[in-house]
Amino acid sequence: MAFSQVVFLWLASAFGNEWYWHNSECGDTKVHSFQVKNYGPNVTYPDIARLFRAELYDADNWVSIFKDAGAQYVLPVGKHHDGFCMCTISQSLQTLP
Repeated sequence: MAFSQVVFLWLASAFGNEWYWHNSECGDTKVHSFQVKNYGPNVTYPDIARLFRAELYDADNWVSIFKDAGAQYVLPVGKHHDGFCMCTISQSLQTLP
């Protein structure tokens, strides 16, 4: 059996999990309070997504870690369930700058 690593480089860590957008729109008071406190009362998830930058991303370091762990392949996720792509494609519902 091959050991693999799936990589999600995204806003999911904004408030602990990948369901941030869903939770912020569906009345999770902790997520809503966090969003208002950190981004303001009229800021939406797409507004926050446009702020995302990966300035500290170091692909070479990640590859080294995966190789040292014995991963035989790595699968980067280019589009997640929220519709945002980590690249520019015409079929995306949302894209990042």
